[in-house]
Amino acid sequence: MHAPNTHAAVTLDRLTFTWPDGSTAIDSVSGAFNAGRTGLVGRNGSGKSTLLKTVNLLERVDDGQIFLAGDDITDPRVNADRVRARIGVVFQHYNLFPHMS
Repeated sequence: MHAPNTHAAVTLDRLTFTWPDGSTAIDSVSGAFNAGRTGLVGRNGSGKSTLLKTVNLLERVDDGQIFLAGDDITDPRVNADRVRARIGVVFQHYNLFPHMS
C-alpha cells in the first residue's frame, strides 16, 4: 500500500503504540514529514523516542501505518534491516566509542 502523501519522507496514519503495562505512548497520530525539515521536541515522557523507535521498526505499532517515501513499512513482510538502512537518527545525547574517536 502507498501513502496518501508520497512526496513526504515519512507519513504517519493514525499511529498508535501502547506499552506492555497498558500505558499509551502514541495515540492515533497522523502527519507528513519532509526530509531535512522536521525535528521532534517535547517534554520528557511525551513520546518522542517512542515515535522514533516505531519509525525505525525497533518497536511495532498496535495500530495505524508508517510510510517511508510512500512505502508501507508497517507491513509484516517488510525487511526491517533494509528499512533501518534508509533512516538516520541523531539523538541529543550520544556516546562515541573511545577506541574509534
